[in-house]
Amino acid sequence: MEDNQNKRDEMIKFLDSITEDMNKTFMGYIKSKNYKRIEELIKSQYRLDFEVQSLSPLMLAAYLNDNYLIELLINGGADVNKGYKNNAGIYRTPIRYAIIVSIENNKHESNIDLETIKMLLNYGAKYDDIDLQYAQKNQKLRSLLEEYKTNYSPNSSQADFMDKAAVLFVDRLIAENKSYNDLSDQEKNYVNQIFIEFIKNKTNKDKIKELIDFGIYIDFVHSKANATPLMFAVIANDIATIKILLQANANINKSLIDEKVTYTAFSLALESYKIHKQSDVVELLLENGAIFTDRDYVMAMSLDIDNILKRYPDNAEISLRNTDWNNKTLINKDNIKVESVNSYNEQNKEMKNDFENKLGTNKNDNGACYIATAVYGDYDCSEVIVLRRFRDEYLLTNLIGKKLVVFYYKYSPKLAMKLKHNNTLNIIVKKLLNLIVLILRIKPKKK
Repeated sequence: MEDNQNKRDEMIKFLDSITEDMNKTFMGYIKSKNYKRIEELIKSQYRLDFEVQSLSPLMLAAYLNDNYLIELLINGGADVNKGYKNNAGIYRTPIRYAIIVSIENNKHESNIDLETIKMLLNYGAKYDDIDLQYAQKNQKLRSLLEEYKTNYSPNSSQADFMDKAAVLFVDRLIAENKSYNDLSDQEKNYVNQIFIEFIKNKTNKDKIKELIDFGIYIDFVHSKANATPLMFAVIANDIATIKILLQANANINKSLIDEKVTYTAFSLALESYKIHKQSDVVELLLENGAIFTDRDYVMAMSLDIDNILKRYPDNAEISLRNTDWNNKTLINKDNIKVESVNSYNEQNKEMKNDFENKLGTNKNDNGACYIATAVYGDYDCSEVIVLRRFRDEYLLTNLIGKKLVVFYYKYSPKLAMKLKHNNTLNIIVKKLLNLIVLILRIKPKKK
Protein backbone atom coordinates (compact mmCIF):
# COMPACT_ATOMS: atom_id res chain seq x y z
CA MET A 1 0.00 0.00 0.00
CA GLU A 2 2.78 2.40 0.94
CA ASP A 3 4.61 1.72 -2.34
CA ASN A 4 1.43 2.47 -4.29
CA GLN A 5 0.95 5.73 -2.40
CA ASN A 6 4.52 6.77 -3.12
CA LYS A 7 4.05 6.04 -6.83
CA ARG A 8 0.87 8.13 -6.88
CA ASP A 9 2.68 10.99 -5.15
CA GLU A 10 5.52 10.80 -7.64
CA MET A 11 3.05 10.79 -10.53
CA ILE A 12 1.27 13.85 -9.11
CA LYS A 13 4.60 15.67 -8.73
CA PHE A 14 5.54 14.74 -12.28
CA LEU A 15 2.21 16.01 -13.65
CA ASP A 16 2.51 19.20 -11.59
CA SER A 17 5.96 19.83 -13.02
CA ILE A 18 4.62 19.38 -16.55
CA THR A 19 1.76 21.79 -15.81
CA GLU A 20 4.18 24.32 -14.34
CA ASP A 21 6.41 24.09 -17.42
CA MET A 22 3.38 24.53 -19.70
CA ASN A 23 2.24 27.55 -17.71
CA LYS A 24 5.69 29.12 -18.02
CA THR A 25 5.60 28.43 -21.76
CA PHE A 26 2.19 30.09 -21.98
CA MET A 27 3.55 33.20 -20.22
CA GLY A 28 6.44 33.17 -22.69
CA TYR A 29 3.92 33.27 -25.54
CA ILE A 30 2.34 36.35 -23.95
CA LYS A 31 5.68 38.16 -23.64
CA SER A 32 6.59 37.34 -27.26
CA LYS A 33 3.02 38.13 -28.46
CA ASN A 34 2.64 34.71 -30.07
CA TYR A 35 -1.10 35.16 -30.55
CA LYS A 36 -1.46 32.09 -32.77
CA ARG A 37 -0.25 29.64 -30.09
CA ILE A 38 -2.24 31.45 -27.38
CA GLU A 39 -5.43 31.21 -29.47
CA GLU A 40 -4.79 27.50 -30.05
CA LEU A 41 -4.38 26.84 -26.32
CA ILE A 42 -7.49 28.85 -25.45
CA LYS A 43 -9.51 26.87 -28.02
CA SER A 44 -8.28 23.68 -26.35
CA GLN A 45 -9.83 25.07 -23.12
CA TYR A 46 -6.51 25.66 -21.41
CA ARG A 47 -7.05 26.88 -17.82
CA LEU A 48 -6.18 30.58 -17.77
CA ASP A 49 -6.32 31.48 -14.07
CA PHE A 50 -2.92 30.08 -13.10
CA GLU A 51 -0.02 32.09 -11.72
CA VAL A 52 3.69 32.12 -12.38
CA GLN A 53 5.75 34.20 -9.96
CA SER A 54 2.59 35.91 -8.66
CA LEU A 55 1.45 36.85 -12.17
CA SER A 56 -1.58 35.51 -14.02
CA PRO A 57 -1.77 35.67 -17.83
CA LEU A 58 -4.30 38.52 -17.60
CA MET A 59 -2.13 40.45 -15.14
CA LEU A 60 0.84 40.11 -17.48
CA ALA A 61 -1.27 41.24 -20.45
CA ALA A 62 -2.43 44.26 -18.43
CA TYR A 63 1.18 45.01 -17.48
CA LEU A 64 2.11 44.95 -21.19
CA ASN A 65 -0.94 47.07 -22.14
CA ASP A 66 -1.82 44.40 -24.72
CA ASN A 67 -5.51 45.12 -25.27
CA TYR A 68 -5.97 42.46 -27.95
CA LEU A 69 -4.61 39.80 -25.63
CA ILE A 70 -6.67 41.06 -22.69
CA GLU A 71 -9.85 40.66 -24.72
CA LEU A 72 -8.71 37.23 -25.93
CA LEU A 73 -8.03 36.00 -22.39
CA ILE A 74 -11.25 37.33 -20.85
CA ASN A 75 -13.36 35.90 -23.64
CA GLY A 76 -11.48 32.63 -23.09
CA GLY A 77 -12.57 32.51 -19.46
CA ALA A 78 -9.94 34.45 -17.51
CA ASP A 79 -11.27 36.04 -14.29
CA VAL A 80 -10.96 39.81 -14.68
CA ASN A 81 -10.71 40.27 -10.89
CA LYS A 82 -8.39 37.37 -10.06
CA GLY A 83 -5.27 38.63 -8.30
CA TYR A 84 -2.25 37.20 -6.56
CA LYS A 85 0.04 38.20 -3.73
CA ASN A 86 3.78 38.39 -4.28
CA ASN A 87 6.55 37.30 -1.90
CA ALA A 88 6.44 40.70 -0.17
CA GLY A 89 2.75 40.19 0.63
CA ILE A 90 1.55 42.82 -1.85
CA TYR A 91 -1.69 41.91 -3.61
CA ARG A 92 -2.21 42.96 -7.22
CA THR A 93 -5.08 42.56 -9.69
CA PRO A 94 -5.10 43.08 -13.47
CA ILE A 95 -6.62 46.56 -13.18
CA ARG A 96 -4.13 47.56 -10.49
CA TYR A 97 -1.28 46.56 -12.77
CA ALA A 98 -2.84 48.57 -15.60
CA ILE A 99 -3.21 51.63 -13.33
CA ILE A 100 0.35 51.46 -11.98
CA VAL A 101 1.92 50.90 -15.40
CA SER A 102 -0.10 53.71 -17.01
CA ILE A 103 1.05 56.17 -14.36
CA GLU A 104 4.70 55.06 -14.41
CA ASN A 105 4.92 55.04 -18.21
CA ASN A 106 3.19 58.40 -18.60
CA LYS A 107 4.57 60.97 -16.22
CA HIS A 108 2.74 63.73 -18.09
CA GLU A 109 -1.02 63.57 -17.64
CA SER A 110 -1.78 64.57 -21.23
CA ASN A 111 -0.06 61.42 -22.57
CA ILE A 112 -1.58 58.85 -20.24
CA ASP A 113 -3.12 55.85 -21.99
CA LEU A 114 -6.38 54.82 -20.36
CA GLU A 115 -7.60 52.35 -22.99
CA THR A 116 -6.41 49.24 -21.13
CA ILE A 117 -7.97 50.41 -17.86
CA LYS A 118 -11.20 51.33 -19.62
CA MET A 119 -11.36 47.91 -21.31
CA LEU A 120 -10.94 46.11 -17.98
CA LEU A 121 -13.62 48.30 -16.39
CA ASN A 122 -16.00 47.49 -19.25
CA TYR A 123 -15.41 43.80 -18.56
CA GLY A 124 -16.36 44.30 -14.91
CA ALA A 125 -13.00 44.86 -13.21
CA LYS A 126 -13.46 46.07 -9.64
CA TYR A 127 -11.35 48.85 -8.14
CA ASP A 128 -11.01 49.77 -4.48
CA ASP A 129 -9.55 52.46 -2.20
CA ILE A 130 -6.01 51.31 -2.92
CA ASP A 131 -6.55 51.82 -6.65
CA LEU A 132 -8.07 55.25 -5.91
CA GLN A 133 -4.94 56.16 -4.00
CA TYR A 134 -2.77 55.31 -6.99
CA ALA A 135 -5.12 57.35 -9.20
CA GLN A 136 -4.91 60.50 -7.09
CA LYS A 137 -1.94 61.79 -9.06
CA ASN A 138 -3.79 61.89 -12.36
CA GLN A 139 -6.97 63.82 -13.09
CA LYS A 140 -7.81 61.87 -16.26
CA LEU A 141 -7.53 58.59 -14.41
CA ARG A 142 -9.63 59.86 -11.49
CA SER A 143 -12.31 61.05 -13.90
CA LEU A 144 -12.37 57.66 -15.63
CA LEU A 145 -12.86 55.79 -12.35
CA GLU A 146 -15.64 58.23 -11.41
CA GLU A 147 -17.44 57.28 -14.64
CA TYR A 148 -17.43 53.65 -13.48
CA LYS A 149 -18.70 54.12 -9.93
CA THR A 150 -20.58 50.83 -10.06
CA ASN A 151 -17.18 49.09 -10.38
CA TYR A 152 -16.07 50.50 -7.04
CA SER A 153 -15.76 47.83 -4.35
CA PRO A 154 -14.08 48.85 -1.07
CA ASN A 155 -13.48 45.21 -0.13
CA SER A 156 -12.42 43.87 -3.51
CA SER A 157 -8.92 42.92 -2.42
CA GLN A 158 -8.71 43.56 1.31
CA ALA A 159 -9.14 39.91 2.32
CA ASP A 160 -5.91 38.90 0.61
CA PHE A 161 -3.97 42.13 0.60
CA MET A 162 -2.40 42.00 4.04
CA ASP A 163 0.13 39.31 4.71
CA LYS A 164 -0.15 37.79 8.20
CA ALA A 165 3.63 38.03 8.40
CA ALA A 166 3.26 41.80 8.78
CA VAL A 167 1.20 41.36 11.95
CA LEU A 168 3.70 38.85 13.31
CA PHE A 169 6.55 41.24 12.51
CA VAL A 170 4.88 44.01 14.50
CA ASP A 171 4.26 41.65 17.42
CA ARG A 172 7.94 40.67 17.40
CA LEU A 173 9.08 44.30 17.42
CA ILE A 174 6.85 45.12 20.38
CA ALA A 175 7.99 41.98 22.25
CA GLU A 176 11.66 42.96 21.81
CA ASN A 177 11.02 46.29 23.57
CA LYS A 178 12.64 48.19 20.73
CA SER A 179 11.69 51.72 19.70
CA TYR A 180 11.29 53.13 16.22
CA ASN A 181 14.51 55.13 16.55
CA ASP A 182 16.46 51.93 17.29
CA LEU A 183 15.73 50.55 13.82
CA SER A 184 17.91 50.80 10.75
CA ASP A 185 16.70 52.88 7.80
CA GLN A 186 15.76 49.69 5.96
CA GLU A 187 13.76 48.44 8.94
CA LYS A 188 12.04 51.83 9.31
CA ASN A 189 10.99 51.73 5.66
CA TYR A 190 9.53 48.26 6.16
CA VAL A 191 7.63 49.37 9.27
CA ASN A 192 6.35 52.42 7.39
CA GLN A 193 5.13 50.20 4.56
CA ILE A 194 3.33 47.89 7.00
CA PHE A 195 1.73 50.93 8.64
CA ILE A 196 0.42 52.13 5.27
CA GLU A 197 -0.89 48.68 4.37
CA PHE A 198 -2.86 48.53 7.63
CA ILE A 199 -4.40 51.92 6.80
CA LYS A 200 -5.21 51.11 3.17
CA ASN A 201 -6.68 47.78 4.18
CA LYS A 202 -8.85 49.33 6.92
CA THR A 203 -7.87 46.56 9.30
CA ASN A 204 -5.70 45.98 12.38
CA LYS A 205 -6.59 49.23 14.13
CA ASP A 206 -4.95 47.82 17.26
CA LYS A 207 -1.68 47.35 15.35
CA ILE A 208 -1.89 50.93 14.04
CA LYS A 209 -2.12 52.13 17.66
CA GLU A 210 0.73 49.82 18.69
CA LEU A 211 3.01 51.20 15.99
CA ILE A 212 2.12 54.75 17.06
CA ASP A 213 3.04 53.85 20.64
CA PHE A 214 6.16 52.21 19.19
CA GLY A 215 7.20 55.70 18.13
CA ILE A 216 6.67 55.62 14.37
CA TYR A 217 7.09 59.02 12.72
CA ILE A 218 3.45 59.78 12.05
CA ASP A 219 3.98 62.25 9.19
CA PHE A 220 6.36 60.24 7.01
CA VAL A 221 5.77 60.44 3.26
CA HIS A 222 5.27 57.26 1.25
CA SER A 223 7.86 57.56 -1.53
CA LYS A 224 5.85 56.06 -4.39
CA ALA A 225 2.41 57.45 -3.59
CA ASN A 226 3.81 60.77 -2.27
CA ALA A 227 1.30 60.79 0.57
CA THR A 228 1.27 60.74 4.37
CA PRO A 229 -0.55 58.14 6.50
CA LEU A 230 -3.31 60.68 7.16
CA MET A 231 -3.76 61.21 3.41
CA PHE A 232 -4.05 57.45 2.90
CA ALA A 233 -6.72 57.28 5.61
CA VAL A 234 -8.64 60.17 4.01
CA ILE A 235 -8.65 58.50 0.60
CA ALA A 236 -9.80 55.25 2.24
CA ASN A 237 -12.64 57.28 3.81
CA ASP A 238 -11.80 55.64 7.14
CA ILE A 239 -13.12 57.85 9.94
CA ALA A 240 -11.82 55.60 12.74
CA THR A 241 -8.22 55.62 11.47
CA ILE A 242 -8.32 59.37 10.78
CA LYS A 243 -9.31 59.94 14.42
CA ILE A 244 -6.50 57.66 15.63
CA LEU A 245 -3.93 59.56 13.54
CA LEU A 246 -5.21 62.98 14.61
CA GLN A 247 -5.12 61.94 18.26
CA ALA A 248 -1.47 61.00 17.65
CA ASN A 249 -0.89 64.61 16.50
CA ALA A 250 -0.62 63.91 12.77
CA ASN A 251 -0.06 67.18 10.90
CA ILE A 252 -3.50 67.83 9.44
CA ASN A 253 -2.24 70.67 7.24
CA LYS A 254 0.94 69.08 5.88
CA SER A 255 1.12 69.93 2.18
CA LEU A 256 2.88 68.06 -0.60
CA ILE A 257 3.61 68.97 -4.21
CA ASP A 258 3.31 66.76 -7.24
CA GLU A 259 3.64 68.06 -10.82
CA LYS A 260 3.45 71.63 -9.39
CA VAL A 261 0.08 70.89 -7.76
CA THR A 262 -0.02 71.43 -4.00
CA TYR A 263 -2.38 69.19 -2.04
CA THR A 264 -3.27 68.44 1.57
CA ALA A 265 -5.36 65.86 3.41
CA PHE A 266 -8.31 68.26 3.12
CA SER A 267 -8.03 68.74 -0.65
CA LEU A 268 -7.83 64.94 -0.99
CA ALA A 269 -10.95 64.66 1.17
CA LEU A 270 -12.80 66.76 -1.41
CA GLU A 271 -11.54 64.45 -4.16
CA SER A 272 -12.64 61.43 -2.10
CA TYR A 273 -16.11 62.97 -1.74
CA LYS A 274 -16.57 62.61 -5.49
CA ILE A 275 -16.44 58.84 -5.08
CA HIS A 276 -17.95 58.18 -1.66
CA LYS A 277 -20.49 61.05 -1.59
CA GLN A 278 -20.03 61.27 2.18
CA SER A 279 -19.09 64.55 3.85
CA ASP A 280 -18.13 63.04 7.24
CA VAL A 281 -14.39 63.14 6.50
CA VAL A 282 -14.59 66.74 5.24
CA GLU A 283 -16.35 67.84 8.44
CA LEU A 284 -14.04 65.83 10.71
CA LEU A 285 -10.96 67.50 9.22
CA LEU A 286 -12.51 70.96 9.54
CA GLU A 287 -13.46 70.25 13.17
CA ASN A 288 -9.80 69.43 13.84
CA GLY A 289 -8.41 72.58 12.26
CA ALA A 290 -7.89 71.76 8.59
CA ILE A 291 -7.16 74.92 6.61
CA PHE A 292 -8.94 75.33 3.29
CA THR A 293 -7.70 77.45 0.40
CA ASP A 294 -9.47 79.36 -2.34
CA ARG A 295 -9.02 76.33 -4.62
CA ASP A 296 -10.59 74.08 -1.99
CA TYR A 297 -13.54 76.43 -1.71
CA VAL A 298 -14.15 76.44 -5.45
CA MET A 299 -13.91 72.64 -5.53
CA ALA A 300 -16.47 72.50 -2.70
CA MET A 301 -18.75 74.78 -4.71
CA SER A 302 -18.55 72.49 -7.72
CA LEU A 303 -19.48 69.57 -5.45
CA ASP A 304 -22.29 71.60 -3.87
CA ILE A 305 -20.90 71.25 -0.33
CA ASP A 306 -19.54 74.80 0.09
CA ASN A 307 -22.05 75.37 2.90
CA ILE A 308 -19.97 73.02 5.05
CA LEU A 309 -16.89 75.19 4.60
CA LYS A 310 -18.88 78.33 5.39
CA ARG A 311 -19.55 76.97 8.88
CA TYR A 312 -15.79 77.09 9.58
CA PRO A 313 -14.72 80.64 8.63
CA ASP A 314 -11.70 80.49 10.95
CA ASN A 315 -10.36 77.55 8.96
CA ALA A 316 -9.99 79.64 5.81
CA GLU A 317 -6.47 80.56 4.80
CA ILE A 318 -5.42 84.04 5.89
CA SER A 319 -6.35 85.69 2.57
CA LEU A 320 -9.94 84.44 2.99
CA ARG A 321 -10.45 85.31 6.65
CA ASN A 322 -12.45 88.50 5.94
CA THR A 323 -14.81 86.84 3.49
CA ASP A 324 -18.54 87.49 3.86
CA TRP A 325 -19.64 83.85 4.00
CA ASN A 326 -23.32 84.77 4.23
CA ASN A 327 -23.20 86.16 0.71
CA LYS A 328 -23.38 83.36 -1.89
CA THR A 329 -21.89 85.45 -4.68
CA LEU A 330 -18.25 85.99 -5.49
CA ILE A 331 -18.55 89.76 -6.08
CA ASN A 332 -17.99 90.59 -2.41
CA LYS A 333 -15.70 87.72 -1.50
CA ASP A 334 -12.33 89.27 -0.82
CA ASN A 335 -9.35 87.58 -2.46
CA ILE A 336 -11.18 84.53 -3.83
CA LYS A 337 -9.45 83.69 -7.09
CA VAL A 338 -11.65 81.07 -8.66
CA GLU A 339 -9.61 78.27 -10.15
CA SER A 340 -10.11 74.52 -10.49
CA VAL A 341 -8.03 72.39 -8.12
CA ASN A 342 -7.22 70.00 -10.91
CA SER A 343 -6.01 72.62 -13.39
CA TYR A 344 -3.91 74.80 -11.12
CA ASN A 345 -0.32 75.48 -12.21
CA GLU A 346 2.31 78.11 -11.60
CA GLN A 347 2.17 79.43 -15.16
CA ASN A 348 -1.54 80.23 -14.84
CA LYS A 349 -0.94 81.88 -11.48
CA GLU A 350 1.80 84.13 -12.88
CA MET A 351 -0.36 84.97 -15.89
CA LYS A 352 -3.27 85.96 -13.66
CA ASN A 353 -1.07 88.15 -11.50
CA ASP A 354 0.43 89.81 -14.57
CA PHE A 355 -3.02 90.34 -16.03
CA GLU A 356 -4.36 91.90 -12.83
CA ASN A 357 -1.36 94.22 -12.56
CA LYS A 358 -1.59 95.41 -16.17
CA LEU A 359 -5.35 95.93 -16.27
CA GLY A 360 -5.70 97.18 -12.72
CA THR A 361 -8.49 94.83 -11.67
CA ASN A 362 -10.22 95.67 -8.43
CA LYS A 363 -8.07 94.18 -5.67
CA ASN A 364 -11.02 94.11 -3.28
CA ASP A 365 -12.97 91.85 -5.61
CA ASN A 366 -10.99 88.99 -7.09
CA GLY A 367 -14.01 87.12 -8.40
CA ALA A 368 -12.94 88.87 -11.61
CA CYS A 369 -14.45 88.58 -15.10
CA TYR A 370 -11.12 88.46 -16.90
CA ILE A 371 -12.38 88.39 -20.48
CA ALA A 372 -15.01 91.10 -20.03
CA THR A 373 -12.51 93.34 -18.22
CA ALA A 374 -9.99 92.85 -21.03
CA VAL A 375 -12.58 93.68 -23.69
CA TYR A 376 -14.15 96.75 -22.03
CA GLY A 377 -10.96 97.95 -20.33
CA ASP A 378 -12.73 98.79 -17.08
CA TYR A 379 -13.53 96.35 -14.31
CA ASP A 380 -16.36 98.56 -12.98
CA CYS A 381 -18.06 99.47 -16.25
CA SER A 382 -21.78 98.69 -16.52
CA GLU A 383 -21.34 95.80 -19.00
CA VAL A 384 -18.91 93.97 -16.74
CA ILE A 385 -21.17 94.47 -13.73
CA VAL A 386 -24.10 92.94 -15.66
CA LEU A 387 -22.02 89.90 -16.53
CA ARG A 388 -20.78 89.53 -12.95
CA ARG A 389 -24.31 89.67 -11.62
CA PHE A 390 -25.43 87.04 -14.10
CA ARG A 391 -22.62 84.81 -12.85
CA ASP A 392 -23.51 85.36 -9.20
CA GLU A 393 -27.31 85.40 -9.37
CA TYR A 394 -27.78 82.62 -11.91
CA LEU A 395 -24.69 80.48 -12.57
CA LEU A 396 -23.57 80.09 -8.97
CA THR A 397 -27.02 79.08 -7.78
CA ASN A 398 -27.00 75.69 -9.52
CA LEU A 399 -24.55 72.82 -9.94
CA ILE A 400 -24.16 73.10 -13.73
CA GLY A 401 -23.58 76.81 -13.44
CA LYS A 402 -20.91 76.31 -10.81
CA LYS A 403 -19.08 73.86 -13.07
CA LEU A 404 -19.21 76.41 -15.90
CA VAL A 405 -17.69 79.04 -13.60
CA VAL A 406 -14.86 76.68 -12.63
CA PHE A 407 -14.26 75.92 -16.32
CA TYR A 408 -14.29 79.66 -17.16
CA TYR A 409 -11.68 80.56 -14.55
CA LYS A 410 -9.48 77.75 -15.77
CA TYR A 411 -9.07 79.17 -19.28
CA SER A 412 -10.11 82.85 -19.17
CA PRO A 413 -6.77 84.37 -18.05
CA LYS A 414 -4.96 83.04 -21.13
CA LEU A 415 -7.70 84.26 -23.49
CA ALA A 416 -7.81 87.63 -21.74
CA MET A 417 -4.09 88.14 -22.38
CA LYS A 418 -4.60 87.34 -26.08
CA LEU A 419 -7.48 89.82 -26.29
CA LYS A 420 -5.26 92.55 -24.92
CA HIS A 421 -2.80 92.12 -27.80
CA ASN A 422 -5.16 91.15 -30.64
CA ASN A 423 -7.43 94.01 -31.69
CA THR A 424 -9.41 91.96 -34.26
CA LEU A 425 -10.20 89.23 -31.77
CA ASN A 426 -11.08 91.90 -29.18
CA ILE A 427 -13.65 93.46 -31.54
CA ILE A 428 -15.26 90.09 -32.31
CA VAL A 429 -15.55 89.10 -28.64
CA LYS A 430 -16.83 92.56 -27.71
CA LYS A 431 -19.68 92.30 -30.24
CA LEU A 432 -20.60 88.90 -28.82
CA LEU A 433 -20.52 90.21 -25.24
CA ASN A 434 -22.58 93.25 -26.21
CA LEU A 435 -25.29 90.92 -27.52
CA ILE A 436 -25.21 88.85 -24.31
CA VAL A 437 -25.38 91.98 -22.14
CA LEU A 438 -28.33 93.28 -24.18
CA ILE A 439 -30.22 90.00 -23.65
CA LEU A 440 -29.44 90.00 -19.92
CA ARG A 441 -30.60 93.58 -19.51
CA ILE A 442 -34.03 92.92 -21.02
CA LYS A 443 -34.42 89.58 -19.23
CA PRO A 444 -36.54 89.81 -16.03
CA LYS A 445 -34.55 89.61 -12.84
CA LYS A 446 -34.53 86.33 -10.94
CA LYS A 447 -36.95 86.44 -8.02
